[in-house]
Amino acid sequence: QYLKPGHYGSAYRIHKAEDYTNYQGLKMFVNWQPENTTNAKFFYRMGTDSLNFYEYHCDLYPGWDSRNEVNMDFSQITALKNYMLMSASKDSTAARDTTAGNYRVKGDPRLNQIAWFNLGVYTDTLKKDSTEMSGEIWVDELRVTDVRKVPGWYYSGSISTKFADLFSLGITFSRKDAEFRSLTENKGLGVVSSGLGISLVTSFEKFLPPSWGLNLPFSFNLTKLLDLPRLKPDSDIILPAG
Repeated sequence: QYLKPGHYGSAYRIHKAEDYTNYQGLKMFVNWQPENTTNAKFFYRMGTDSLNFYEYHCDLYPGWDSRNEVNMDFSQITALKNYMLMSASKDSTAARDTTAGNYRVKGDPRLNQIAWFNLGVYTDTLKKDSTEMSGEIWVDELRVTDVRKVPGWYYSGSISTKFADLFSLGITFSRKDAEFRSLTENKGLGVVSSGLGISLVTSFEKFLPPSWGLNLPFSFNLTKLLDLPRLKPDSDIILPAG
């Protein structure tokens, strides 16, 4: 059956939610066998549901043409979503649906909650010579790519010193990268954690005449903890390095 201009044909699948934040992109090969000459376009969508998804779209060319290949860069498409959400926060009437190049973002999809997949074809109605479309399409090797292989580090240390019997000073510090993980974890916690501790113990009577017979112990402790997430809270948008 022919698809008329403005119509589309698609297939979808709902799956258990998957987390793609440990990858940098997604690719898929597409084969197009048209039965008539037309301005066919292909789209691939993934997200939470039909109201919240990321989309990659492109023109279709006969055969396994490299121009048909889906090549979604996660950093670019999440940056597009961030731009859309920031614009919407300034204008409550702005639609949460934006397109740039081969990308489209609708709603608020998240790479750590991918459960809905949808692909299909349609006729480009913006071209004057668009006609009814008929043909056969094949897709192959849908895969996430470029695993994030950033090494994670954890280090800590301490320094303590004593100045005669006047006072003692201790300093501790630690830092754990967002990518650091234990042997039982698949990925890091996604948070850069830093800690600093300073302790000082002294007795003020050491600075006073012994004849005063005073006992004035003093201690000071300072602890500072700082957590910097790699992603915005409850989101998949990458934050700039602090």
